[in-house]
Amino acid sequence: MQVLKLLNQETNLTTSSNVGGATLVRVFNNQNVQSALMIKDSTDTTILGSFTMAAYEIIYIQKISDQVLAASTGGTNVKVTKIGFAN
Repeated sequence: MQVLKLLNQETNLTTSSNVGGATLVRVFNNQNVQSALMIKDSTDTTILGSFTMAAYEIIYIQKISDQVLAASTGGTNVKVTKIGFAN
């Protein structure tokens, strides 16, 4: 069984965010279409990686605390929260 430790409130990814300095983030694409996400450096200028999330998909992202997440489309429907695993 996987146990999540919630470290912050869930929020929309309407703008680029380091998600409270998170190193582990739960991401939920709460819409019926795909959403493209990017991991950027701390200055929010250089894209370090990108991927596409399926509709209603939940994923977990490990990142450096000052790196930011950004959604190129549908950010109001992409939910993020800072978490830790408590297994």
